[in-house]
Amino acid sequence: MQRQAQFQDFVEDPVRYFPLRGFRQRDRVPGAKRQRHLVSAADVILVMTEEQRRMLLENFPEAAGKHVLTLRELAGESGDIEDPATRDEDFFRHTRDEITRCLEQGLERLIADVEPV
Repeated sequence: MQRQAQFQDFVEDPVRYFPLRGFRQRDRVPGAKRQRHLVSAADVILVMTEEQRRMLLENFPEAAGKHVLTLRELAGESGDIEDPATRDEDFFRHTRDEITRCLEQGLERLIADVEPV
């Protein structure tokens, strides 16, 4: 039930999940290796690039057998979404909009794949 409520919140206002104001490099989530439990618990793992998928699968045995998709694959497309690190705010906005678009296009498929029957 909680998962469905979270999806509903996302559907109603997807942009709030990708804030730009007040973001600082030091606010990033701690290193992924300290978050292995999240990989273990995930039904689906979304990445921005093929390189991220490769690194995830090489470094996290917990990801074996999981659905690891690029955001564009989720949207039924191909290609990477470029990392906006070190880029200007306009590029961050463009990236946020691209992520939002891919999530909106793929959300129904994602929900269908993870909701209980």
